[in-house]
Amino acid sequence: MKPKIVYTVVLFLILLVSGCSHITTLRTEEIREVGSAVRKDVKEELHMRADSLEKVIDSLSKAQDLINRRMIAELTILANRVADESERTDSRQEEILYLLGMLIGKSDKILSKKVVVTQIAGGTIALDSIEQEAEKLQELEAMFNTARSDYLRGEHKLAYDAFKQIYEESGKKGEYAEESLYGMAQCLESAGQKDKALTLYKAFSKQYPESSIVCTVLFKTSSILAENGDTAGQKNHLQQLLETKKCMNTNEYLQGGAILQEMLDAN
Repeated sequence: MKPKIVYTVVLFLILLVSGCSHITTLRTEEIREVGSAVRKDVKEELHMRADSLEKVIDSLSKAQDLINRRMIAELTILANRVADESERTDSRQEEILYLLGMLIGKSDKILSKKVVVTQIAGGTIALDSIEQEAEKLQELEAMFNTARSDYLRGEHKLAYDAFKQIYEESGKKGEYAEESLYGMAQCLESAGQKDKALTLYKAFSKQYPESSIVCTVLFKTSSILAENGDTAGQKNHLQQLLETKKCMNTNEYLQGGAILQEMLDAN
């Protein structure tokens, strides 16, 4: 082979190798650029997905918080309803027990009066007046039970009027008169008219000092006087409560004694 031809072949091979190397370099750079672009795209995609996931989590958290609040609110409402229903049930039971006791007591009195007889000229006759009185007691009992039910239902004005009617029709004497006067005072106190209730409580303790509920009346009187800032009056009624023998085994006696002792220690 001639030298010129050899030189040409060598030159061609050099150019070929150089061209391949340049092409390889270009491809490598292209691959790197593509890789960088892919990584950038992937990174951006991951960021977008992370942001989207964070928003979803935040949304779920808010939704869960709302659900929790609703559950707490519903549970609170339910608890209040249960408490109210329990209170109404207790009031009904108290009313039933109270009316049952009244019914038993009054029935015994009515039966005992119906069998009262008198001897006139060797004969035995029933007294019409006693039967009339028994009927009147039955009417008063029905009126009292209705008034008591109205009071327990919170109908204080309606109950007050009924108690007042019973008090007047009973002639202000007897158990119904005592219970009705006390009921009137209770209605006024529950309606926020404590000064008027205080007047009736004081009248009760003077008019019915031997009543079975005088201990409760004296304690209530002292409590209202305490609210009014009448310390002297409060002490006076607490001492009167402690001096009443029938009150010795009552809760009012124990509470009144403790309060009076605290007042004396404070001085």
